[in-house]
Amino acid sequence: MLNLTFVTTVGTTELSEAAAKEMRSHVTRSNFAKRRQRIVQNNRKQRQRSSRQSSPEKPEHSTESVLESLQTPSQRVHGDSYAQIVSSKWSLLFLNGSEYPTSTSEEAWISLLVSEPVLVESSMAFGLRHWSQDNDYQQLACDFSSKATENIINRIGTGRGITDAVLAAVLTMAFGERIVHNDVAWNIHIDGAVQLVIERVSRGLPAVSPLLEELLVNAVLGQEMADRLLHRDIINDIFGFPRFYHKKFVDVARSSQDTQWTSLIRLAKVCETLTHWMEAIGASRTTAQDSNFIMERIAHPMHDILSEARAMRRYGSVVLQASCICIELIIYLSWDCLSNTINLTAVASELKEAIHASQFRPCCYSDLTCCQLMLGAVAANEDSPTKEWFMSRLGSAWRVVKSRGCNNAMDILERNIVFKTGLDARFKSLWSDLDRQSLIQAG
Repeated sequence: MLNLTFVTTVGTTELSEAAAKEMRSHVTRSNFAKRRQRIVQNNRKQRQRSSRQSSPEKPEHSTESVLESLQTPSQRVHGDSYAQIVSSKWSLLFLNGSEYPTSTSEEAWISLLVSEPVLVESSMAFGLRHWSQDNDYQQLACDFSSKATENIINRIGTGRGITDAVLAAVLTMAFGERIVHNDVAWNIHIDGAVQLVIERVSRGLPAVSPLLEELLVNAVLGQEMADRLLHRDIINDIFGFPRFYHKKFVDVARSSQDTQWTSLIRLAKVCETLTHWMEAIGASRTTAQDSNFIMERIAHPMHDILSEARAMRRYGSVVLQASCICIELIIYLSWDCLSNTINLTAVASELKEAIHASQFRPCCYSDLTCCQLMLGAVAANEDSPTKEWFMSRLGSAWRVVKSRGCNNAMDILERNIVFKTGLDARFKSLWSDLDRQSLIQAG
């Protein structure tokens, strides 16, 4: 069936001329992007259906029971009751039914969901779209997506589109498109999110709240959430697979001169240098380089990158610390002469502690696609407790996603992650191990 998104310019009259023009452009790009993608998506789905007919893989929960629990209207009913409904829905779709919430950070996320129906609708659209290819699920996902799109435009048109919840809804929709490798739609949603951030800044508001900043660093939907989201997701960007992060957010941060963004700007600069360093490493492996190249393009930049990453670790939050440790691991794993002299398991253990310190459990799709977890897993020695921790975290997400019968976990990673150095063999070996373990546990 068609996965349609209905986008209009209704409600733009309250925007400034520049903002209204941007919204009309956003709508036009979105409509044409969906049209271009439709034929490709339908052909892919038809092939997937044919494959499943010969080797069906059913979702862990029955169609009837899940649909019954998910068709509850997303309008608020009674305070605590509505919060419980939203919590159970989100847990079922993104944590496989685990008890939720269990921490103050998770309670804050549920409160954000409860505050804005459009965030619930975008979350439901994401979760159902990736739950099963069954027509009933896809139709319900399409309905929620249409509601979310309509309500987002309404919020923007009436001046209510600059809240944390609406911005989180747009980023949720972006993540959903990234999972299926729809770069066109992902960029459209990211552009929309950037415009909302710019509008916030123009009104004298913080570019993002702590909750959304965590989301941009940590890639967990939720100033705590956005900071984590961008800081953690910037590591994914190094591997060509950002889910929420885009350099446009950093550009806005620089122009706003908001001190809240200082660590993100600094981290982005280090990661940009690291990306160039990785390209130099790749060049040295394909073509013999002289000593000047090694010193100027590899040794000296490496020293600067490590010094800056270690300096940021000393004063940064656990989220920033995790990103800085990942920068170190990328360097150690990319240059063979270092990987044999560094205790990689000890560094991976430090990364584990930084990640584990977070009070927020990311959803299974976030864990599955988290390059931080993959770096820790490939760095730690076999049979070490650290290796076991990373494999358990990744393996749990792998099994949940695979059990849905909708997405192939291996396919998601192979289609999205781009390698610039010799890490591809390590990562692909890790994915094979995770897939093999999931088959053993399922059998």
